[in-house]
Amino acid sequence: MESLTPHILTKENFSELSQALEDYPSGIVVPIDKPYQYSSTEVVGRLKFFFKKFFGDKKLKVGHAGTLDPLATGLLLVCIGKATKIAELLQAQPKEYVAQFIFGAVTPSYDREHPISQLLDYNHITNELIESAVLQMIGEKEQIPPMFSAKMVDGKRLYSLARKGEDIELKSSKIQIYSAQILDVNLKGVKYPLPEPLISPPFSTENSPDNFTIKKRGKERGEEDKLTLTIPDALSHLPGVTIRISCSKGTYIRSIARDLGLSLNSGGFLNALCRTRIGDFTLEQTLSLNDFKI
Repeated sequence: MESLTPHILTKENFSELSQALEDYPSGIVVPIDKPYQYSSTEVVGRLKFFFKKFFGDKKLKVGHAGTLDPLATGLLLVCIGKATKIAELLQAQPKEYVAQFIFGAVTPSYDREHPISQLLDYNHITNELIESAVLQMIGEKEQIPPMFSAKMVDGKRLYSLARKGEDIELKSSKIQIYSAQILDVNLKGVKYPLPEPLISPPFSTENSPDNFTIKKRGKERGEEDKLTLTIPDALSHLPGVTIRISCSKGTYIRSIARDLGLSLNSGGFLNALCRTRIGDFTLEQTLSLNDFKI
């Protein structure tokens, strides 16, 4: 990773952090446990505010090494100072996720950010079919990204084109699934987790019997300012599986949800996601946003 050896900030050494930025000539890498419904940009903004005041440097560079969607949680690497120079190298490291997939329904974004758009038959699904489909995931694959993603096509974000209704022929990219371990299978119905506490600032909520809507100040994944989680209680009988996945850079877990659903001939979407590892960094090392208050 170049010649830089950044300081790794963890719970064990956080209290020893010096306020002299020159004590960290290679910068600082902060492993953060990103909260549910916070964008990666919001997390970077919180830490940028903290470290600019902490070091007394209004021009301090702060960035992250690999985006997590707002509805995902887990390990996010935030780079401070000269560590921003190795953000791409950190981002290129293998990653590990724990993901819960639901079958028998699909959404346009392949996750809970958009309402369920279609219900499909799932009564044929068995443990053996799921195990076979998961086993086929492993290895080098050509993966098509989700249309609602930040991937650039002709200088524009895919989510921007999707919202305009433009018909785009998506190109696949090579990815590698190193391992996929089934942690839990529930064929009798998965209880959809709703946020607890409901929402923390800067979010507000509106609830109705059939949906759960998040209204966010600012923009998320482009022009929209609303994330809608429409999961009717009547659908809580749908089957699901929880998998630990180790994969290469550029792998979209939401696309794995789509592909598993196609493999099972039942449709599928991503219900919950937590990133647990990036290279040698693990979730156990992480600090929380509450640690960065002034």
